[in-house]
Amino acid sequence: MKHEEGFMSGYDGTKLYYQVWKPDGESKAVVVVVHGLVEHSGRYMNVVNQLVPKGYAVYALDHRGHGKSEGERAHVKSFDEFVEDLKLFVDLVKNKEKRKKLFMLGHSMGSLITLLFMAKYPEGVSGVVLSGTGARPGKISPVVKALLSFIAKVAPKAKFALPWDPSFISRDEKVVEAYVNDPLVSKKASARLLAEVYYSTFRAAKEAAKISVPCLIQVGSADVAFDPESREELYNIIPAKDKVLNVYEGYRHEVYNEVRKEKPLQDLEEWLEKHL
Repeated sequence: MKHEEGFMSGYDGTKLYYQVWKPDGESKAVVVVVHGLVEHSGRYMNVVNQLVPKGYAVYALDHRGHGKSEGERAHVKSFDEFVEDLKLFVDLVKNKEKRKKLFMLGHSMGSLITLLFMAKYPEGVSGVVLSGTGARPGKISPVVKALLSFIAKVAPKAKFALPWDPSFISRDEKVVEAYVNDPLVSKKASARLLAEVYYSTFRAAKEAAKISVPCLIQVGSADVAFDPESREELYNIIPAKDKVLNVYEGYRHEVYNEVRKEKPLQDLEEWLEKHL
């Protein structure tokens, strides 16, 4: 396996970090990983170790304000900044991996970015994988929602500690411990970013009605990051004839980092193989 690192300019010149993992021989297809809120591209090594030995090249970008990319930490002016950055990154990948099938893999917030990206820039993408996703956010009180919206307008860069127990990501204690101690995982996020993620969930669900390429959705039955009742709703919104919804019993938010991660990773690989 070969590992490369690089930097590119975002849509407004922000310096963005990305990583590439390639097989020793020629790659047969490309997977672009779109990571979630306050995390980074380096947390997808289970996906990398599953796919690269099977001949896939994996490309992953750190969103602005995340990981090793520049920008105000865990902040964004508009969710569309993520989408436009991703467009430039996918163009870079296509230029490097000419004439190869390209698949998008978006997790959590990354699934929203992926849906909005596909609605606007569907050309040249052969299929979409969404994990830890849904059509509506996890439950939030009306008071908190109103307060967040207000602060996002008057003090958008104000930072708040993330209002969830980190164990929501996985039942694997080692995964949770690594997440908590990871210096590249932000412990706070701006009011604007949190509000943008909340409202972009509804927008992404609406835009999902434009997804016509094959689609795989992988979610845990115990995932509360999105409204659990909305995962089937998202599946039904997507009009693609070739679509699969896999719900893993007892799994939490990060199915690829779970106690029995082998099953969703194998399902991912098999789905990709069917669509080559």
